[in-house]
Amino acid sequence: MTCTEFLALLDDLIDDSVTPEARAELQQHLRGCEHCEVTLNTTRKTIEIYRSHEIYDLPPASANASTPPSWPAAKKAAERFPPPRPIRRTPLKAEPGI
Repeated sequence: MTCTEFLALLDDLIDDSVTPEARAELQQHLRGCEHCEVTLNTTRKTIEIYRSHEIYDLPPASANASTPPSWPAAKKAAERFPPPRPIRRTPLKAEPGI
């Protein structure tokens, strides 16, 4: 199993809706792939944190605003610090003899 295949089945694994055969393949992959193990654990922890907090409704005045009026500091920071430009990557060139 590849990491891409693992990620495609991640939701089903977390929801416990994979077949026993698929579960065995996923577990086998996790034994040898630290990256996917971290991804699984982080996703589970994120869901756990999200579920443990109470959900609050936005006040009607700010429900349609991109930056709610209750966050003036965030709005100021967004104006002062625009998002970073994308990084332009150049392809690596193979050295002779490699």
